[in-house]
Amino acid sequence: MGNEFVSCSFLLVLLITLAHGNVLRLPSMDGGESDSSMMMGMGVEEEGKDPDYKAYFFMKDALPSLLRFFSIPPASPQALAMEKTLTDCQIERPGEHRACISSVDSLIDFVGGIFGPDVPFEILRTSVATKTSPVLQNYTVVEVKEKTSTKSLPCHNLPYPYAVFYCHILVDTTNRMFKVTLRGENGAVVEAVLICHMDTSKWNPSFFAFRQLGVERGTTEACHFAPAYDMVVVLVPN
Repeated sequence: MGNEFVSCSFLLVLLITLAHGNVLRLPSMDGGESDSSMMMGMGVEEEGKDPDYKAYFFMKDALPSLLRFFSIPPASPQALAMEKTLTDCQIERPGEHRACISSVDSLIDFVGGIFGPDVPFEILRTSVATKTSPVLQNYTVVEVKEKTSTKSLPCHNLPYPYAVFYCHILVDTTNRMFKVTLRGENGAVVEAVLICHMDTSKWNPSFFAFRQLGVERGTTEACHFAPAYDMVVVLVPN
């Protein structure tokens, strides 16, 4: 799609970077373009080449432009999901490190900014080990292995035409991470990621997890499995 894809990507980059502290950088089209060369490729510094091409726009026009680019009806569920993604990526939450990530480079920069430069890390994801379609069924825990690192960064996949992850971690909190092997009734094996948030005192007191567990925030840990479309960054101990 060439310059059209770059232009669309830049619309999203502009929206996300308007919020202080957020990071969203897309991979360069040839693997090594600088920001200035990408801008030149978009024709931002030139005028008159294509009278229908708009390099500049108002914030209120950004989402409609994206919807037109991806041929998504404005009132469709997909359009509403995209709008929510853009909104979520701009919200500032005090006491939380957060960013919307869409490239490996921006993930590395964000992890380095939180935990220090050049820190080794691995990415954990829940996956189905056997070649079967996931079904709703009972699973038996076969094995549990705790990851030794207490520093981790959950990243949630957001609805968008291409991959965007919302990565976040509360300041001065600790998570415990586990790799859990599960076997379903049909024999399917799932390698699942289990996250236990050990300090919930800074969470929203009305968060639905507290209603499900029947507890108040800060009184106990809260554990959950990571969905297959999410990922968790875990620091590798030296």
